[in-house]
Amino acid sequence: MKKYSYFLLLVIGILLYSAWAGNSGMAAGTGEQAFVIEAQVYPSNTPTYDVLVTIENTGEDWEGVARLTLRDSYGSMDNCSYDTVLSLPQGSKKQFTVRIPKNSMSRTDGIVLIELFDNKSKKTAEKSFNRLLQGGTDALVMGILSDKYSSLTFMDMGGNEVYYGSRTYPVKLMELNQDSLKGALSALNFLVIDNYDTNVLADDVVKEIEKWTDDGGMLLIGTGSFAQDTLNAFDYLDIDCVTVYPPGDSPKTEDAYVDIAKLHMADLVLKTDDFRTAYGTLARICPQGDGAVGIVPYALTDLGSLDVKDYSDEEPDAGVSDGGVEEFVSSLLNDLANSSNGNISQKQSYYSSYPGNSDYMFHSLFELFGNGSARLHFGGLKIIVMVYVVFVGPVLYLILRLAKKRDYYWWTVPVSAVVGILLVYWAGRGFEVVNTRVYSVTMENLSDEGAYITYLHCYDARHSEWDLGLAEGYQYAGLARDNYYGIDSPYYYHTRQEGDRLSFGADPNTSFEDCFFQAGGVMQAGSESIVGDVSYKNAWDLMGTVANNTSQDFAYFAVIADDRLFLYKDLPAGAVCDLEKTEAVYDTDGSGDVLRDYMYDHIREVCNTKERTDIDTLTALGMGICTAYLQGSSNRTVIIGVTDNWNKTVDDSCSEAAYGCLYAVQ
Repeated sequence: MKKYSYFLLLVIGILLYSAWAGNSGMAAGTGEQAFVIEAQVYPSNTPTYDVLVTIENTGEDWEGVARLTLRDSYGSMDNCSYDTVLSLPQGSKKQFTVRIPKNSMSRTDGIVLIELFDNKSKKTAEKSFNRLLQGGTDALVMGILSDKYSSLTFMDMGGNEVYYGSRTYPVKLMELNQDSLKGALSALNFLVIDNYDTNVLADDVVKEIEKWTDDGGMLLIGTGSFAQDTLNAFDYLDIDCVTVYPPGDSPKTEDAYVDIAKLHMADLVLKTDDFRTAYGTLARICPQGDGAVGIVPYALTDLGSLDVKDYSDEEPDAGVSDGGVEEFVSSLLNDLANSSNGNISQKQSYYSSYPGNSDYMFHSLFELFGNGSARLHFGGLKIIVMVYVVFVGPVLYLILRLAKKRDYYWWTVPVSAVVGILLVYWAGRGFEVVNTRVYSVTMENLSDEGAYITYLHCYDARHSEWDLGLAEGYQYAGLARDNYYGIDSPYYYHTRQEGDRLSFGADPNTSFEDCFFQAGGVMQAGSESIVGDVSYKNAWDLMGTVANNTSQDFAYFAVIADDRLFLYKDLPAGAVCDLEKTEAVYDTDGSGDVLRDYMYDHIREVCNTKERTDIDTLTALGMGICTAYLQGSSNRTVIIGVTDNWNKTVDDSCSEAAYGCLYAVQ
């Protein structure tokens, strides 16, 4: 019996040790191989999430690849792997940085998975990190002014994210008081005021809140039983509270996701028609300047302990709240953000099915980019093969029979085969693809020197994995925007860091499969610029000058002023264009959408013409217009020039057509 007790204690000890080793970050492989894997994200304002990975080898000598992949909050695996080649002798520890393009992903609340594969592609260890990327600086900051701050901490939605711009962001809370409010406004995206007597706020602070909202801030005010005190300082909103209904007495229960019976509800009278009522949350929301104001008839402090109806259509998964108060707050904040004119996803309206118009147009142009006159088309080759197949059989026999030369059939067949082969060879010479083809367009903002980004549309004739090294100066590579161009199989795209060499590639499902990447880096400060002195001569025509103070000749350049686009041809390096004396190749009339009109009026017209030699140049320019346009505003001028003689992005064996878009916002 005593022996069994010792044995039981030994088993318990082994189990406890195994649990401790797993929690401490130990990822064990087969045999004597064992690793400790850690990761953290650098807080930064760069275009990438910089993940610092530390790997310690506590086992035998090891060589292979450390692979980082992403799994979103719904459990789907990303289509891109980030590989780093490593050599880890026994007892060694190494650190390296993996750079993930921010605009290649739509969410940051998923899982970062790190796996180790040896030189025989055998997995030896792995570890996952939940919501690792939310540790970066990319977040929407919400200031909370309330006497019950601890009752409002649920406003960060437990890590769920708010859609703003072209992607989602987590919300980080900041506790405010009467003294800190004014100084903190510039750092805020949201300001929540709830259960607070605003009479204590000085007039200049209230004016700063109004100005902050006009400049793009999003103000959310809770009322309920504390309505009158909270609204005291906001006379400029023209809102009165008639009465407050106790729990169970409010007549306004339609379309509400809130259990009205458990809340005090304020009967609010809004003296303007600017406010609309948001379905489900009962918030009254309206744009104010570039920002937005939202007022709810209940106190937000009462929501935390309330059972909110589960109205989420999504299946619960890792990192996703299954309805409840977090989904309710998410709906409330998304409604408020979508009403903000400062939200770039709302800057240009399109059909309701495409709220992110700039992204949709960018994707459309990117898919078209590289499909100019040099693109492969096999229609003629197919016709030759089909004609040969039909001719060499019954048709040839019928002809010889009518000519009473049937005996010639046995030697005319091989002759026809030789002729057919020669025709196919002659017609197919133009389709010969020896290396991977790359079409690249690089964006540089000359108004904000530093970062540049290159988008690459690639394909290969073979149905096999390909890999290309990037030119010197590129510091990251990955998927194009928002996983839009991926497929379902994981690791379809890949990047590989080996020493100082950074490469990218794909494992396609078929030959000639289109692949879409981005890569970028930081340039040294230079003296190049695009300078414009632009105004309207009348309601339709521009006047003024545009100076190309760069080393590049512009095949085309575009000027966007007062939400109208004008397209001109040819502006050599160092030249100045007098707009009044230069006829525009194309312009919008200002009544529609700049991006949509350029895509569907001008680009489509060019595609339908016989002369398609400029199609890649114009689509590259269109991608530059999508990128630059959203960085301006109606009272600013945006100038974009495109060149088809850009430096090569790829330093490897491939066929590359490189374009560049230089732009300035002034």
